[in-house]
Amino acid sequence: MRILTILFLTFCTTQLIGQSNEQQIEQLQDQIAKSVGELKKLTSVNYMKHFNQVQGFKHGLWIESTNGELWFANYDTGLKHGELTIYYTSGKKYIEATYDQGTLTGKVTFYDTRGGLLQTYERIEPNDTIVERPIEKVEGKSIYFTKEKHRYDYRVYVKKYMSSGVLYKEGYGLVDDDWILTYFSVGEWQQHE
Repeated sequence: MRILTILFLTFCTTQLIGQSNEQQIEQLQDQIAKSVGELKKLTSVNYMKHFNQVQGFKHGLWIESTNGELWFANYDTGLKHGELTIYYTSGKKYIEATYDQGTLTGKVTFYDTRGGLLQTYERIEPNDTIVERPIEKVEGKSIYFTKEKHRYDYRVYVKKYMSSGVLYKEGYGLVDDDWILTYFSVGEWQQHE
């Protein structure tokens, strides 16, 4: 997957020099369509919303876009199953995770925009505690912050790294399955110098 992405971005960059904006857009769209076609030859790829997605019957590899990133998620009868890889739109890998029949397992690894290690989630286990999390609410033209009781899906051990790759902070966090990008800190965290 990574080699395909790197080759694709290299090809795109060399082909677009000296073209108008409209020509560049059209050529990029053509190349994206061809790349998805090549990926489809290797595996079952789904990338459009249709009845099966709405009904929760996703199956095979789905290409999704959330928050400006590209998600390559594998499903088995509506549940995430297998590798989940998320890329920045620059083509660099952002997140690697593994699911087993809808359950996050193993380790989740996050990378920065240069490809360096950013953080990991380890010791993933189901969470059975309820916490009060701060949330932003809007009423009319007013915005205010309040607290809301919430039970996150997982308790994970988070390790955060500096851009040099040195571990600087670690501790437990709570994570929701539908948004693994952020965690809610719990307990005492250890700082490294």
